[in-house]
Amino acid sequence: MFFQTQGAKWYDSILGKILLSDGSAEDIKWRNQRYLLVLFEVFEHMDFFSDTMLMAKILFFGHGTWMLFLVSAVCFGLSIAGHSLRPVIFDNELDPSQHGIMLPFRCLREYRHMDNKSTAQVTAIYNSYTLLMRFVEDIPQIFISIMFTMQAGATFWGVWALIYSTLITVGTAINMCINYPFLAILLSCFRPDVLERNAPMAWRAKYAAPNMYDPKN
Repeated sequence: MFFQTQGAKWYDSILGKILLSDGSAEDIKWRNQRYLLVLFEVFEHMDFFSDTMLMAKILFFGHGTWMLFLVSAVCFGLSIAGHSLRPVIFDNELDPSQHGIMLPFRCLREYRHMDNKSTAQVTAIYNSYTLLMRFVEDIPQIFISIMFTMQAGATFWGVWALIYSTLITVGTAINMCINYPFLAILLSCFRPDVLERNAPMAWRAKYAAPNMYDPKN
């Protein structure tokens, strides 16, 4: 758990202070989190653009790449649908009237004006979405980029999509390891007692309680 403990300290104490440092500790924490969410959403939108350009490159290349294009288009469609429907797919306590704040592009503007409770809810939804989408979209896109490069040779968008999808997948894995006892969560799928025995007390207090996303925790 050393990596999780030290990573969490770095995440809260260093990265957060780079963004905003005025106001009370509680205000600083949640304002920083809102700006981090905006930054993370910028990365997601860059991922959409990267995947769109790769699909266009595959489509116009032709020469037996139709299957790659169809698979890429399905993954991209699932990602856009998942991004737009995140508040519906993942359990949360957001008011239904707030679901629109997580729509593509709109989220880049709306996140900065959320209250602390909404910020905590959106953070939880975002983490769930990114974990799912790495398996649904980005990991398949890595293999699609490799197969397209093998057929068409090295192209800018083929190589860029490969590098970017790899980086964003690794980034999500690091984020999960910093904020959650990720290995214990995976093992708990087979042994439910593993999570209770291995999760740090701080994690259990913050995430396992009924009010798990209460910003006061």
